[in-house]
Amino acid sequence: MTELSWVQPYLAIGPRPDWSAWAALEQAGVSLIIDLNDDPVERRRARSVGLEYRGLKVPDPTGLEDFLAAFPRVHEWIERERTRGGRVYLHCTAGVYRSPTFAIGHLMARGEPGEKARNLVKEAHRPTWTSGDTETLERALQQWEKHLKLSHTTET
Repeated sequence: MTELSWVQPYLAIGPRPDWSAWAALEQAGVSLIIDLNDDPVERRRARSVGLEYRGLKVPDPTGLEDFLAAFPRVHEWIERERTRGGRVYLHCTAGVYRSPTFAIGHLMARGEPGEKARNLVKEAHRPTWTSGDTETLERALQQWEKHLKLSHTTET
């Protein structure tokens, strides 16, 4: 069964849900699935059980540019659901590379310093970054943090 790792009260991350996980997602009050694989079968399954679904094809392995292009959209989807009082399940395939990185990026966009955001996600979801090119993940988050700081500076 898919294990939900709650990073925030409104945001859980983990692996692609297996067939036994859908009831757990409903019981946990998840209202939106964000799938970083954009799987059409999962889209149909989510909608059939009354869950909203947003899919975004983020390559695995993920390049720096792919992360930077997708961070704003995933953050927007999470924020929209959070402000509506919903709960989000954000996942990739194994739940150790892409979904934790996007969760960290979201927390940073909400104002958490990069290191604190990393620690929050790693504490909630132990398998975070146990596989993959962690150097690219770090570089992507550093670039995202610079982008957020520049955006904040131009807004004030």
